Amino acid sequence: MGYGKNLEDAIKAKGWSVAETARKTGVNVNTLHGIIRRDSPVRYDHALRISNVLGIDIKEICKDNPYDDGEYYPPLDDEGNFMDKLNKSGYLKNRLGNLLSLYPLSEYPIIDEVLTNFYTLNDDNRRQAIDYLHFLNGNGSDPIRIEQVQKITKSK
Repeated sequence: MGYGKNLEDAIKAKGWSVAETARKTGVNVNTLHGIIRRDSPVRYDHALRISNVLGIDIKEICKDNPYDDGEYYPPLDDEGNFMDKLNKSGYLKNRLGNLLSLYPLSEYPIIDEVLTNFYTLNDDNRRQAIDYLHFLNGNGSDPIRIEQVQKITKSK
C-alpha cells in the first residue's frame, strides 16, 4: 500500500469525498485524484495542509520532508515567504485553534494574559516557565485533558 492509498483511506475514514477534501484543504481536486490514482506521495506543502485537515501523521502521505529535523510542523520564521505564511496559518488554525477550543470562552482573558506575559519574558525565563509547566504536568495532570490534547497534537 502506497501513499495515495493511505490518502484515500484517510479521506474515507473521515466520510468525505475527494472533492470535499479538496475544498477543506485548498488542494486542487484533480491533484488529489491523481495522487490516489497513481498511489504516489503528496508534495510536502500539500501534505502539510492535508494531514492537518485530516488529522493524520504527515508521514502517511509524504516521503520527502524538506525540513528534515523531525518536527511535525516545519520551523516557522517570519521572513514572509509564502510557505512560512502558509505553515504559520496552518499551525494557528489546525493546532492552536483546536487547543483553544478546549477552553471555555470565559478563560480566554486568562490565556491572553499568560501569552502576553510569556511573550515579554527573556529567553532564560521562558525556558524556566516551560520547565516549571513540565514539572506541574508531571505532578498534577488531568488524564481526561491529556487525552483531549493528544487527539489534537498526536503526541506520544
